[in-house]
Amino acid sequence: MILRGDAEVLSFLFHVCALLQKTLDECQDRRSCRFLVRSRLFGVDPCPATAKYLLVWYKCRPNEYKSKVACEDDKLRLSCKKNMVIAIYSAIFGRTQGGSLECPYQNLGMPMIECKSATALQLMIKRCHGKRSCSIYASTYEFGDPCYPGIQKHLNVIYTCGNGEKQLLLRHKSSPPEVDAWKR
Repeated sequence: MILRGDAEVLSFLFHVCALLQKTLDECQDRRSCRFLVRSRLFGVDPCPATAKYLLVWYKCRPNEYKSKVACEDDKLRLSCKKNMVIAIYSAIFGRTQGGSLECPYQNLGMPMIECKSATALQLMIKRCHGKRSCSIYASTYEFGDPCYPGIQKHLNVIYTCGNGEKQLLLRHKSSPPEVDAWKR
């Protein structure tokens, strides 16, 4: 049984979904888009005598990601061109099952296990996110030791450079940035 209030809520949700779908149809995967907003585009006009407007916020995905690897105790340097800033996407310090081509493991009788620092991403965001350049040592001093003693580790960071929108980037201090954290 649908009550009057429920029907109004369902109607509102239907219109919101229609608005979202129209916006996606017109704008998805484009650098910019424009479309004429008319009530009839979005279905039945719930308030024909009332003026309306559509306000849209969006984020564009970066079109290029960079990957840097530093072997244990080496320095990792990240940098972007002038007027561009770093946006950290992921960071792993430790040892992964597949290993690293840049830092081949010397088998010293150690088991092939995976061990990763739980704080690598947060530390990289704190050190580098929103800056033009930064550097950090891939060391247990910086990241702690997530592995058994003697196991070789590496730091792998995936990032992109954005057009200097620091205000947008700095909102991500406490949580990892989304892949689509860029607005052009």
